[in-house]
Amino acid sequence: TALDGASARYLVRRNNTPWSDFAAPVSAGRSAAINAVAVSGNDVFVGGTYSTIGGRPMNNIARWNRTSAAWSMLGTDTANGVNGDVYAIRVLGDRVFVGGFFGVAGNVPARNIASFSISQQRWEALAESSDPSREGTDGAVQALAVDPAMGSVYAGGAFTIAGADTVLGMAQVKTGTQEWVKIDDALDVPY
Repeated sequence: TALDGASARYLVRRNNTPWSDFAAPVSAGRSAAINAVAVSGNDVFVGGTYSTIGGRPMNNIARWNRTSAAWSMLGTDTANGVNGDVYAIRVLGDRVFVGGFFGVAGNVPARNIASFSISQQRWEALAESSDPSREGTDGAVQALAVDPAMGSVYAGGAFTIAGADTVLGMAQVKTGTQEWVKIDDALDVPY
């Protein structure tokens, strides 16, 4: 595939110059896809459906450092990324929030939404509870937005439960307390 004459395989970049390839093949057979990109400082977080990027095993999310021009995983060799599709990525401070359709982040049970601490290099579920069935959402998280002033992350998607609340495809997570907050009548669309 090409974009304006540049070779392109799933991911390209532009920096006041013509388009160029990341020189990092993405693969997961014929089903590989990039669905989300977020930038924070020198880091570019890339999510989608893939098993390797840049020739290294990366489970559906990876970080590209623009200074070192190197790919790195989110997590450890044996517990990196998520075990399903990534549809949305947002960064708030030290945390990378990831939404999609998955059940595990790193080695942590996490239903469709999780966060990764850059400084601690570990995954966390949202919202932590003594009952794992009350974490995350019951369907795919397809959009994320962050509100730094409120310390909140907003999630949207094809779900009707967030934490323990019945919702209509949209909910808020307070990042300090990991508490899910229902947004009344977000969408009047049955799923």
